[in-house]
Amino acid sequence: MGNTFNIEEHLRTYTAGFSQPQVPHGAFRSFIDTELKYCGHLNKNYIQQYGRIFHLLRDKIILPNHNKFNLLPVFEELANLMRRSGIVLPPTENGQRITNAFKNSYGDNDTYWKLNILRMDMVVRSFMNCSDKAEFLKKMSLLKSAECFRNKDELRFFAQNLKMLFPSAEEFMNNYAAVFTSEYAERDITAFKAGIIWLVEISWGIAYKEHPAHMTLMEPLIGVLKEVIKKQYDEAVFYLHFPLSHIYLNLCHTQAEFKTFNEKVEKPISAYMSENMNRWNVKPVQRENSNKRIGFVFDRLVGSSPVKLLISLLNYMKDEKYELYVYDMGYVEKAPSQKEYIDEVLAVGTKYTNGHELANSGTDRYYSHFEKCSALRDAVVRDEIDTLIVTGNRTQSSFLLASRTAPLQLYWDHGNHEYDVNGIDKRICHFNDRYENDFEFSRFTLPMLPKYLAPEEDIKKTEAAEIKKKLPQHRVVLGSIGRIMKLSDEYLETIAEVLKQNPYAIYLACGDGPIAEKRVKVRELGIEDRFIFTGWVDPHIYGHVIDIYLNTFPLTGGESVNEFLSKNGENILVTKTVVPLNPDQEKIRYVCDASEAIHIKTAADVSDNNTEKETSLITIGAAGDIGRFAEEYIKSVAEIISSCPSARFVLFSNSPESLCKERFCSIDSNRFIYINSLDMKVFCRITDICYIPDYGMLPKFLDQVMASEDVYAVFSLNYSPYTSETAALISLNDWERNLGGNKAYLKSLKYSYELYSPSGDVLENLFAFLESDAYGSREKAEKMWSVFRNVIYKDKLIKLGFSEKEYADFDKEFGELPISAYMRRLMIRLVKNKSFRSFMGTTQSKVHNNNLAIRPAAAGLIDIICGTAK
Repeated sequence: MGNTFNIEEHLRTYTAGFSQPQVPHGAFRSFIDTELKYCGHLNKNYIQQYGRIFHLLRDKIILPNHNKFNLLPVFEELANLMRRSGIVLPPTENGQRITNAFKNSYGDNDTYWKLNILRMDMVVRSFMNCSDKAEFLKKMSLLKSAECFRNKDELRFFAQNLKMLFPSAEEFMNNYAAVFTSEYAERDITAFKAGIIWLVEISWGIAYKEHPAHMTLMEPLIGVLKEVIKKQYDEAVFYLHFPLSHIYLNLCHTQAEFKTFNEKVEKPISAYMSENMNRWNVKPVQRENSNKRIGFVFDRLVGSSPVKLLISLLNYMKDEKYELYVYDMGYVEKAPSQKEYIDEVLAVGTKYTNGHELANSGTDRYYSHFEKCSALRDAVVRDEIDTLIVTGNRTQSSFLLASRTAPLQLYWDHGNHEYDVNGIDKRICHFNDRYENDFEFSRFTLPMLPKYLAPEEDIKKTEAAEIKKKLPQHRVVLGSIGRIMKLSDEYLETIAEVLKQNPYAIYLACGDGPIAEKRVKVRELGIEDRFIFTGWVDPHIYGHVIDIYLNTFPLTGGESVNEFLSKNGENILVTKTVVPLNPDQEKIRYVCDASEAIHIKTAADVSDNNTEKETSLITIGAAGDIGRFAEEYIKSVAEIISSCPSARFVLFSNSPESLCKERFCSIDSNRFIYINSLDMKVFCRITDICYIPDYGMLPKFLDQVMASEDVYAVFSLNYSPYTSETAALISLNDWERNLGGNKAYLKSLKYSYELYSPSGDVLENLFAFLESDAYGSREKAEKMWSVFRNVIYKDKLIKLGFSEKEYADFDKEFGELPISAYMRRLMIRLVKNKSFRSFMGTTQSKVHNNNLAIRPAAAGLIDIICGTAK
């Protein structure tokens, strides 16, 4: 047929070929490949001709050869073509005899042949229009999958066939849901686990890899959980946590979803454990805490961020007075622990125990989860652990906590802030994403060991450079590294907006997961030509490939973000804040941050025009995309400039000059300068006072501003477009929102305070308060503002030449204003004040320490354990 497809010639050729007494195997393969390429069987104009071909295939090929199982893969592909065509063939007596024979012989075969009989039976039934997919899955789910395949190729082919039989993940899940009825709780434990393993290892792991449709099976499985709890079917209860947590928690995007899982799964299982301890003769540990031994419980030791953090912490604590223990759950359902990380744990002097080995389970997927939990608990009790730290979300975690295995039991939060089971004494966390709930978290600082952040950098950079050369044409590479499931629809919509506003950027989605499903959304958004799915990557290489890391939301990146930032100072992170704000406004801020980050990488050289400080004018500088400046900010600048003949306003932006001048038209044109750049070195050279726009400045920008000896003060309007000025009065979250939810804005305030305030003790107390987790309440925030207004600025103004009376007048006039108005008036006073201008002209700027003080990781955690942490 050459390079063109003549459907009529194609039909004549194969109708004649399949009519022959002997048909070579190659003819089937050729027919299938041609149909997959040209899809003639979907052409309704030739339905009769294809009906003739499928009749021939059934009556002359498939039925006479139904016992030749070596032809099964080809027969399945032919059956799939017929199902796709929509052609219906009537049943035949011969076909009915064959299906009856399959049914009668089924029980006499071993597991391997049972599955093959089911598959061949499905082929025959498909060609007689009497297939029952739900029944096929029900029988399949009773088989031990490990005995159904002789090698990985057979397994992969079966997964492909499953997708042919159920073209959509939704169809498969709807049929498989019929397996998990109340009758499922009656299965013996081997058949009980078999049905779960087909779901997790075949469907979730291979056929419909991590597809969100798996979530539809959660409610049926939770229904089974309720049944086995009623029946006190211990092993089934302990086992069910595995599929529920493995699927649900990998598909979660929000803390609200974590909370739902906790209510529906974690708490019922934990309550079941607590209620049955006497029946199991499990006694809670009642001895006193000697603060001697600390045990860490992890699901497995692999190259994940939590494990690298654990090993980092063990290294920081190795010289302390404690004896350190690590208990490896050996969560083989995901993957075995890796020797290199076990060796690293042992190298620190830590005692290591593998819980899976304690249960003598080997590689058998049908081992007892109840016995494994009991064996692990016995080991912890024998070791007389004083403080047990678990990472949660596993059956073993719940059991150890509920059974009171140690005098002090801590939950170490790695991202699931809503985990709540019986037996948790304290919750600890090594980061703060500002999420708030009803639980109290004790936080400690935990930097990852440098060797995990920057291994073999020169080699990695070279490999990254080669990868960049092969990417589509671009000027800047955006991207993220982590589970593809974290690319929420809201996030993808935001990325689409960033790409549309920045035509020379491309995006790399690095990681494993439901790529096919996410690709559909990317295609809908019209960005598929610049949105690239890479699959799994080495983060140490791609940390150099990606220029700007666009952090995912609502679930953010973990240590992959820190690894990225560790690569070099040129890398930029854009992240979404975790504050209760209007999502649309947060999207605007995120897009602005991303666009500004792109401008950093692509900005052209700035001419030297207007780049020197003028001694006669105080330069108020701002930088950012024009979208960052709300009307209130522009009015504020106009008021300051009109009130202060000695000031000018300079805007650094890559937004169009005409648009910028139009937006700032209310400012005296003789004292408004536009510079087409976001070069912060130039910005710092000409700026006296940095006036932060409404949506903030990127941390990278502000870090350069604060490090500069040329910028004398940093201010923000603190006007919130999401709430009234009064509501925004003292919200520290609102202050921090301006710069990505981190401490950068706090640093800028500290910088300006240190510059003018001689009151060191007051400053230290204030910032100790700001940097604590205690400022969340309105009452404490108002207390903070009182200190700020009545002490800090009084010292500052008096130092700048204000008399006590002038300060009193000033405070009387402006003291009750919202913070936005107060800041604006204060700026006017400072710019007008001769002492301030003299100070700028004659005083050398200080070099400030921009790093907020942090305590060593070991000390922070030890304080928590000993109860001395505030």
